[in-house]
Formats: sequence, structure tokens, C-alpha cells
Amino acid sequence: MEAAQQLLCTWQLQGKLPLREVYSIFHGPCPTLQWMKLLLDGVIVPWHAFISTLAAHQALPTVDNICSRGMPMVNRCVLCGSAMETHQHLFFSCPYSNKVMQGTLTWQGIIRRILNLKHKLNKLARYRCKTWRKKLSCCALAAGIYGLWHERNKRIFVGHCRSPDQLLRWIKYCVCLRMYAWQKGILNYDMLNVLIG
Repeated sequence: MEAAQQLLCTWQLQGKLPLREVYSIFHGPCPTLQWMKLLLDGVIVPWHAFISTLAAHQALPTVDNICSRGMPMVNRCVLCGSAMETHQHLFFSCPYSNKVMQGTLTWQGIIRRILNLKHKLNKLARYRCKTWRKKLSCCALAAGIYGLWHERNKRIFVGHCRSPDQLLRWIKYCVCLRMYAWQKGILNYDMLNVLIG
């Protein structure tokens, strides 16, 4: 701790404070997450990547997270109404979300189930296949996570409900449009983000 204080004093005298180095002193080295590169890929819609990253870290304001901070709420999943809302339930265990996520996998020709988001992302990071196949899988996974979170929020705040099939059609539309844009090299157009986001 004494060495850290000396470094801070030196930086203060020099008039500069490198935040990255200060953070590493107090927090320690950050582990490299292989799956973050997948979500930061330009093919995935930025909003989808952002929500998927929060979901992977279990940092979305689900009812169980809000209750754990001392705010009393009725903990009930708005998608199925039969269980408590946790990250695991909301994205993988809920019958509604299970149908949507299985639909995205079946659409890609995959017959396995997704049990955990971090596990799936790590598996995709190690997956050796053609580039377009990996990009399609990542894009579909992120769109599915975003679509379920968006549906959950619409039900709570707007009262608007979509069936799993309607949500699955929207996810397929987003993924197809994004993959087409990637193939044609027009991912930087703001219009695509407006259409999808």
C-alpha cells in the first residue's frame, strides 16, 4: 500500500493521473474475456451487444437484482408469470424465452440448448468455423437477448405483448438485415441502426 501512495504522490506532483494505472493498483489486473471480442464485432447491433454484455455480467435491473438492493417488489416473471425473475430464468429457463432462444438455434440448424449466457459466449469464442457462421451465431444470440429484454420492458412499461413467434420473426429480420449489411459492407450506415435498433 505504501508503494501505491508513493506512486499517487509522484503523479500528483507531475500533474497527471493515469486512471488505468491507478485502477490496476487498487483492483489488480483485469482478466481478459475472450467473448467480449465477439460482442464488440461490428456485425452485432450496438444496442444488442450492450444489453448482452450486461446480461452476461448479470448486471441488468431484473427484479431479483432490484430486490437485493433493498427495494421491495413482487418478484414475478412478466413473460411467463409462473416463476421469480432472475437473469437465468428470464433468458433461458422461462418457457417464453426458451421457445424464442430455441427458435433462433433451430433456425440456424443447431439442436443444442443454451443453458448459460457466459458459457455459450465462451463456447462461441472457441468455436472454429467459417467467419460468417460465427458472426451469424453471435448476431442471433445478441438479438435474442436484446429481444427478450425489450419484450420484458414493453410488457412492464407499455403493456404491449408479442407472442414468441412474433418476437422470433423480429429477431430473424434483425439478424438477416445485419448479415446482409455485413456482406455488402454497409454496416456504417446509420439507417441500418435505425431500422434494427
